[in-house]
Amino acid sequence: MEVRKKLTMILENLDCTQRKLSKDIGVSESCLHRWLYGKRFPSSCHLLILCKKFPNYFTKGEVLEWLSKK
Repeated sequence: MEVRKKLTMILENLDCTQRKLSKDIGVSESCLHRWLYGKRFPSSCHLLILCKKFPNYFTKGEVLEWLSKK
């Protein structure tokens, strides 16, 4: 599954706002917005942060797969 779909799931399932999520992972709202709309892809550092903060949504295997495609 794509990163942006997982981020959308987090926002919906955890009843979270883009503002709160962006603050929690240390990026600007505009950066998160670009990830959500597929205009940008998270850096390897941010993928690891997402994996640690949201292990039910981002697995290490998926993160490693995405990193290998970069």
